[in-house]
Amino acid sequence: MVSQKSSTCSYIKSLNSTKPKITSILHNGCNLSDPHLIVLAFNEFFHSTFTSSDFCLPPVWSLPTPTSQLGNIEITEEDVYGILSNLDTTKAMGCDQIHPTVLKLCADTLSIPFCKLFTASLEQGVIPQNGKYRKFVPSRKLSTQDV
Repeated sequence: MVSQKSSTCSYIKSLNSTKPKITSILHNGCNLSDPHLIVLAFNEFFHSTFTSSDFCLPPVWSLPTPTSQLGNIEITEEDVYGILSNLDTTKAMGCDQIHPTVLKLCADTLSIPFCKLFTASLEQGVIPQNGKYRKFVPSRKLSTQDV
């Protein structure tokens, strides 16, 4: 069985190592075999195929602004309260260094200012700089040998 497996692997490697080479092409009724002429024929083909386009970008002033798109999103205090009260308290604290248990216990108090903050952020189309920060700390998994 081992010899059959190794011969199969050898066969697959041989298929991958041999690549077909273009020795001649027919271009505009002429048979081209010179590699330089073949390259020029391919360049001419791809240049004619991929440089002309009927696609036209719309004018910039007609595009929707992020503020107008984000203004359609509505965040309510109940939404924020629901998310805060359903936080997983077994998870680690985020980059704000506030433990999920504290956020969960203070959900009824924090839902109002958080709702105002999120709504203002959407209306202005701006995310506070602190909200863009993420901190990743790798943690090593314990194996049975470590215990």
